[in-house]
Amino acid sequence: MGNEPNGETPSSLYRVAAVLLQFNLIDLDDLYVHLLAAAFSATCAMNCEGFFTENNPCDSIAGYLISIVGVPKGAKGSPVNALQNKRAPKQAESFEDLRRDVFNMFCYLGPHLSHDPILFAKVVRIGKSFMKEFQSDGSKQEDKEKTEVILSCLLSITDQVLLPSLSLMDCNACMSEELWGMFKTFPYQHRYRLYGQWKNETYNSHPLLVKVKAQTIDRAKYIMKRLTKENVKPSGRQIGKLSHSNPTILFDYILSQIQKYDNLITPVVDSLKYLTSLNYDVLAYCIIEALANPEKERMKHDDTTISSWLQSLASFCGAVFRKYPIDLAGLLQYVANQLKAGKSFDLLILKEVVQKMAGIEITEEMTMEQLEAMTGGEQLKAEGGYFGQIRNTKKSSQRLKDALLDHDLALPLCLLMAQQRNGVVFQEGGEKHLKLVGKLYDQVS
Repeated sequence: MGNEPNGETPSSLYRVAAVLLQFNLIDLDDLYVHLLAAAFSATCAMNCEGFFTENNPCDSIAGYLISIVGVPKGAKGSPVNALQNKRAPKQAESFEDLRRDVFNMFCYLGPHLSHDPILFAKVVRIGKSFMKEFQSDGSKQEDKEKTEVILSCLLSITDQVLLPSLSLMDCNACMSEELWGMFKTFPYQHRYRLYGQWKNETYNSHPLLVKVKAQTIDRAKYIMKRLTKENVKPSGRQIGKLSHSNPTILFDYILSQIQKYDNLITPVVDSLKYLTSLNYDVLAYCIIEALANPEKERMKHDDTTISSWLQSLASFCGAVFRKYPIDLAGLLQYVANQLKAGKSFDLLILKEVVQKMAGIEITEEMTMEQLEAMTGGEQLKAEGGYFGQIRNTKKSSQRLKDALLDHDLALPLCLLMAQQRNGVVFQEGGEKHLKLVGKLYDQVS
């Protein structure tokens, strides 16, 4: 492209080139030679870069998919024009059409769906409407099998496209909340499986995601080095902003720091007030994954006390689940599974959660005055029967109660704790130090 006397290429020339490309009158390869000559000018270089960015092939694919998926409810005045190509697929009119024609194309897009937030939101809302229909479906066996297949495809699209695309979006809290609208219709088993694949596999599948992971870890290190009680608000905003796109990587690093330095528990809990609902759910998964880490020893080297990392995580669990509306079902089920397997160390987690959320204080040593105060009424108990500061636990205790009853975990946990009382002495007593056995027995009792 020739230069003007002032050294700049007119913008009209770029528009003419774009129109010629649009109508297939020239090929993009025909312009490369001329564009490279103009690249010596800083202004022309910027125009050239914008030219290729605007002609991103992923954008055209995204627009093509929008025309297939359908018209949003709010766009009644501007309907999407039908595709003129006779070989093009018809507009989807059912969930089965989406599975057959659209989902495969989304797999080709992968994380590049992040370039089109409108299409991203549309897919999420379609998934949300499908889940409502799936949960209220009382049709025949054949139809149920079809909906199961569509559900499997939707989970695959979420794993391969939606979550990777969210990782590449720049701090988009609205998309995180939009995605939670669909995620909350899934059982926690499905959600945690998706989070696990997002955290442990997705970031290794694409070069852009590898770069984003490294940037997130660097930024998390920068924030955590400067986090104190005095700067909780600004640091909390930075944590919230970073968590909208890459919560699994961020929380994994934060939890690793909490396990090393227990003085970070209070400022970290206070700084998590700016998270989205999806981020809180991811945090619950990351806590369970950290607790279940098989590479960590649960006892110190003297075999008489529980490891400090487990104590720190248990204390963090109680504080964060009490303060924020996080789903408790996964954590309670994890504790039940551990007790069923005869592992009594995780009683510490249940102790911290019950103590912080229900306000039931557990004291190993009580004075005679406190014992006498506990025999009185509610006012006397509140004044003299407790060591620590009494806080309002009405909402958190109700959430704990609902989680236990909704998932039928109240009675199983009680029975498992009762069985563990004998198991600590007779099944595990020969392997553990007498001091540790006595402490665990006191906790169960």
